[in-house]
Amino acid sequence: MRDVAKDKDKVAERQQEDELKALKWYTVLVVELLGATISLAHLLARLLYMKYI
Repeated sequence: MRDVAKDKDKVAERQQEDELKALKWYTVLVVELLGATISLAHLLARLLYMKYI
């Protein structure tokens, strides 16, 4: 019985670590996409500025 409880604790701990890793990578992905969007918007604004002025 103790072994089963220890195994369940290990599984729960490993699952929590996996969820934290997934959250970290999801956050990195969102930040990178936001940065890329801002860069594209800035580039578009510069191109429009050069075209009309």
